[in-house]
Amino acid sequence: MPIESEPLRDELLDTLERAFADNQSSWDLDSEGIWHRRSPGSDPTHPQPRNLQLELADLYSARAGSSARRSSTSELPHDEQD
Repeated sequence: MPIESEPLRDELLDTLERAFADNQSSWDLDSEGIWHRRSPGSDPTHPQPRNLQLELADLYSARAGSSARRSSTSELPHDEQD
């Protein structure tokens, strides 16, 4: 199903990139049917530790904080917002 909203499409692609880069909570299945846990440094394209769950938690926590700050200042009288 096509995602026509550009911001939603960008967010989905960002999430997928993070998921494929995860090298702390992910596994690869080899041709023999054996699962191998990924680890930082095991993939030269992603040498630094990456964890999808932690990255998304940080991202959405920051968004929630930003949203809370915006809504609290919007409740102030106009002259108190600055």
